Amino acid sequence: MLNSNLMADSDGADNFVPSNSNQGDSETTSGNFTDGLTNTPLKPFRWRSLRWSLVAFIVAMMIIPFAQPFFNVFYRLIKHLPLSSEFSALVQLPSATVVVGTILIIWKLDKKNRSAVPFLLAGLLLAGLANSVIKETAGRTRPQWSVILDQDRRSSIKEYIKENVGTPIRLWKTDHWLWFTPGRPYFSDRYESFPSGHACGVFALAAFLTVLYDPAKWIWLIAAAGCATARVRFRRHYPEDVLVGGALGWSCAMIAFSWHWPRRAGYFLAGFAEKYKRRS
Repeated sequence: MLNSNLMADSDGADNFVPSNSNQGDSETTSGNFTDGLTNTPLKPFRWRSLRWSLVAFIVAMMIIPFAQPFFNVFYRLIKHLPLSSEFSALVQLPSATVVVGTILIIWKLDKKNRSAVPFLLAGLLLAGLANSVIKETAGRTRPQWSVILDQDRRSSIKEYIKENVGTPIRLWKTDHWLWFTPGRPYFSDRYESFPSGHACGVFALAAFLTVLYDPAKWIWLIAAAGCATARVRFRRHYPEDVLVGGALGWSCAMIAFSWHWPRRAGYFLAGFAEKYKRRS
């Protein structure tokens, strides 16, 4: 999916270690506590950090005209893999439970990276907002409601058409995008295939963990790719949906890592926690 080369120069100029003046800033914000506040992953934004995201996006655009046959081939390849339990577990990675758990583990067990938590939240919020806007604009019908429509869903669509006279919704057996069609439904899960929200969230999380724990980057990337693949396996997305979703999540995380306000918020939270601990 996305290559770990995005994290190139991880021990070069890209890594930001606050100078004495920045440590002074942290003292101003959070008292005299400076120990453990120097691992914040502030990274000057560089377009090259998005190069593999761009590759994923271009590949996805090339696949879209052949969406139905490509989906059929890819789905058949992974459909019978004996990995149903693993796929079911992987799709939970971008869930709120996992994100909160990740934050708590870092907060309790990795004191030096406590101040990085706001970067994760900023990246996820930016990625979620961008993903939602594109989803509602595109209105792509999910595979399970179009190219592999079963009898139960067929009956559901017929009932919807009957209850909503004049709706543009039809029994499509092909890839279909609603865009700005008059009378189209918004905020309906079945028409929110592009891009994948799970892939977007899990690759934003993987980018965050890769910046903090670079030696384990392949674990984060393989897990993220597995989550994205599972969404195709469960007929919720086309392959290009997860490609664009993953590229979007990674890109938003990289942009968020260059912002200053999450670093300041991290300094404040980590300093406040240390002060509270000392007083108690």
